[in-house]
Amino acid sequence: GYEFAQAQARKKADMLYGWADKKDYLKAYVEESKYRSTAVATIDLDDKYPAADLIKVLEDQKAVYGIDAYRKLGRNQFRISLFHNISYDDLKKLTELISLAIEGV
Repeated sequence: GYEFAQAQARKKADMLYGWADKKDYLKAYVEESKYRSTAVATIDLDDKYPAADLIKVLEDQKAVYGIDAYRKLGRNQFRISLFHNISYDDLKKLTELISLAIEGV
């Protein structure tokens, strides 16, 4: 039901924003945690890593789709859905793919 969906959204949001907090090249667009969305996470990326280039490489590899920034903001960022049809495990894999692509490990 509704409570379950809300709890899952919070769990996914906590994981994504926690990932951004742990990486020195990432930062949540909404700085104050109480105002962050549990529907869509918007994560800023350090300007030395162009998000558009990174997204293109990952899309060309068929690894990710649709994590582009909000165009009107004009920021170097990812926009990641936390909707109920997106699994926690898939989001975790996404964070690992992005980190791997940036860190080149």
